[in-house]
Amino acid sequence: MLAAGVLGGDEDEVRHEWRGEWERARDALIAGAVPEPAPEAAPERSRRTAFVLAGAVALVLVAALVFVFAAPFGSEPAAPAGDASEFVADVTVPDGSEVAAGSVFVKTWEFRNAGTVGWVGRYLVRAGSFGNPGECATPERVPVPQTAPGERVRVSVEVRAPDRPGHCQVYWKMADEQGHILLPNTRAVFFSVRVI
Repeated sequence: MLAAGVLGGDEDEVRHEWRGEWERARDALIAGAVPEPAPEAAPERSRRTAFVLAGAVALVLVAALVFVFAAPFGSEPAAPAGDASEFVADVTVPDGSEVAAGSVFVKTWEFRNAGTVGWVGRYLVRAGSFGNPGECATPERVPVPQTAPGERVRVSVEVRAPDRPGHCQVYWKMADEQGHILLPNTRAVFFSVRVI
């Protein structure tokens, strides 16, 4: 049905409307009279309907684009029930620290396993960055030591600052051995440095 499938009309209303048209035509044929066409919508109402439909189509397209591009490609497995992490501290290189251009430094964070699931075979994976072209160089992932529920753990990454002054910020998320992001609804940890 064009009116329901393509134009976005309510399927039940469209069926009801068309059934009425068919019944009027049938009754007119039985009575031997010419069927009287249903009154047409006023032009202003048609224009309003067209604008409403155009707005609805635009909204659906925007929602589809957000769904496609905001969600990761492929489906990520759900985190195990009871899996939780808590950021404790920046152990080294606090955010906003100044580092020399071209230098190598080690960033260390401390986390607490705040859930009921032990952390085994986990990594912090690089999940994005912004800053200078030739941004801070890091490995794509670093291991998270095995951590029982309630325990604290320190995770470190070696970073090479860019050769030119500027700013560098790199985000990290916890993942399993296959690279599937765990705890997808938690904030990423990051480091942020000024390169001088």
